[in-house]
Amino acid sequence: MKERIIIFFSILMAAHSFAQENVNAELLTALNIRSGYKNLGLVNGVEYIETYRSINAEHQFLIGRDFYKGTLEYQGQFYKDIELKYDIFRDILVAKLQRGVQGTLILELIKDHVTRFSLEDKKFLNVQDTDLNLSKGFYEVILEESNLKLLKKHRLNAREKQDRSMAYYEFEKLDSEYYYVLNNGGYIAADRSDLLEILPDCKNEISKQFKANRSLKRKNPDQFWKELGVSLNIAECIKN
Repeated sequence: MKERIIIFFSILMAAHSFAQENVNAELLTALNIRSGYKNLGLVNGVEYIETYRSINAEHQFLIGRDFYKGTLEYQGQFYKDIELKYDIFRDILVAKLQRGVQGTLILELIKDHVTRFSLEDKKFLNVQDTDLNLSKGFYEVILEESNLKLLKKHRLNAREKQDRSMAYYEFEKLDSEYYYVLNNGGYIAADRSDLLEILPDCKNEISKQFKANRSLKRKNPDQFWKELGVSLNIAECIKN
């Protein structure tokens, strides 16, 4: 048993990105059921309490109120097939840990310990580097090019409601914020004026993309900023 545990933790410590899919999820499940979740590095968060009750489809979670299978890098360890949900409004990640027939533990994970996570087909990074002058927190990775990443900050507004028996909240989506993060450590806000100021040599390319894709920018901003980032990279506007 000791040898199996040593092998298990060696595998976890060796994994440092989403690309490393060789983590043995069966070992994680077996250890979780056999020894209890107290042996897992994940169990150092706080009990999750849903502060903002919502009763309809206008909730605060990325996908839904349920938990969804995802991947997670937490305190340098990589976990696969972990049940997660992301509370956009509070910018917190919640995990549900199974303990066999003894039930479950639902924890609000310590944000500073989360490096990255994925839910369904969406990948997120935890931005903690204040040198970027970005607000700390979780950003969705929309694009990863050779010289830049495109990050998206989801945003919600909360409205308190009251009926005859209870108070609850409805959440409204606000315009997301987008940022190009460069390999040299800098960033550019995804805004026409900022792009033109920081990348004057690419004025023609930037203007062409905005003129040709006005409708796309309004209907699908994710795709618009993604295509612009690809164009800037191809045009070698982004330097290492």
